[in-house]
Amino acid sequence: MRNQITNYIRAGYPGVYVVSCEEARVEAELKIIAESLGHSLYGWSITEGIVDTKDGHRREVLDPLAAIETVEELPENCLLILRDFHLLLEEANPVLLRKVRESLRAGKTKGKTLIVLG
Repeated sequence: MRNQITNYIRAGYPGVYVVSCEEARVEAELKIIAESLGHSLYGWSITEGIVDTKDGHRREVLDPLAAIETVEELPENCLLILRDFHLLLEEANPVLLRKVRESLRAGKTKGKTLIVLG
């Protein structure tokens, strides 16, 4: 898994969807990947907001749309883990879907990768 995700990030994929029942294991692998590439790593959940995994700094961004909008404020060359975000995409909120598409497009040029973990 590590090599495959690393290759996707190096290739400039702005989004990756990871399906696993071992969330903690995947997050540990993503932390290793981010460190090896010199990227920052952030995690988002609807209950915690956006957390910088390096120092634990938390942004109270619980709304999914606001979380995607916050991606623009994150530094270049970063990974953002979106926990259980696939459930929100299934609701087919057209504003959220549009904002995700725009964020993916913008992220591609700035080295930002959204990782949906479900």
